[in-house]
Amino acid sequence: MQKRLILFALFFSFMFIQLNPVIAQDLIRVTSSPNPVGSGARAVGMGGAFIAVADDATAASWNPGGLAQLKKPEISLVGTWFSRIEDDRLGVTPESEETRRFSQADINYFSLACPFNLLERNMVISLNYQYLYDFTRTGSFSTEILTDEFQANTTADFQEDGGLSALGLAYCIQIVPDFSFGFTLNFWNHGLFNNTWTEKLHTRNSQTVKTDFLSSEESEEDVPDSLTVTEDYTRWNRYDFSGFNANIGIRWRISDKLTLGAVFKTPFTADLKRETSTETRQL
Repeated sequence: MQKRLILFALFFSFMFIQLNPVIAQDLIRVTSSPNPVGSGARAVGMGGAFIAVADDATAASWNPGGLAQLKKPEISLVGTWFSRIEDDRLGVTPESEETRRFSQADINYFSLACPFNLLERNMVISLNYQYLYDFTRTGSFSTEILTDEFQANTTADFQEDGGLSALGLAYCIQIVPDFSFGFTLNFWNHGLFNNTWTEKLHTRNSQTVKTDFLSSEESEEDVPDSLTVTEDYTRWNRYDFSGFNANIGIRWRISDKLTLGAVFKTPFTADLKRETSTETRQL
């Protein structure tokens, strides 16, 4: 009987070790869409209308075609703070549904803009730092599976930190008094800024199975009623991002009361480096 119990314990532990990463990776999905961050409270407050207004230094990120309106050198510094609420709905374990709140503060935008005149045309060049996407996210939850013969409990906590920033070099020219054209070259380079974000997932899994079926009336050995195995599992992901794209914009002042703005943000192919490590401990 003792040999049977030992063999069963070894088999149960082996199955637990094999299933635990599956539970952590497939049932507990820690994903979050990046949170886009607009540049400047005034522009964000106007929504898409600022594409046609574009009359301050943040135009480099919204519509560089509006930069020609600047008449004097300008320095801009913008901070940002957000509060985020997530209401999770976990289809596998609906009892784990919960609402989470978290916040983040950072530098949103910094620029140096310099207007000048060349060939009887108003022109502007500017250098810009833009904080564009935020990956901040934290939370924790628990799951439970309970049957007559088996019980599994999992607690998990996760954390995501980091974001994406770009260095922008912008140029704008006033082609005619009522029409201007501009572009911004965005360098998403990990070497220039810390374009890195990290993910950490920690789970503690405890599984209990009844073992009374191993006992028999003929056996005099004491057999425990159940067998429990507990394990800690931690996974780290680190991402490094680099790439290039451009914003191309125009601003057309049709009349005193009507202005048209348009911007095109080119797609790009990015280089993404991922490093992953895991740690498993039996408790």
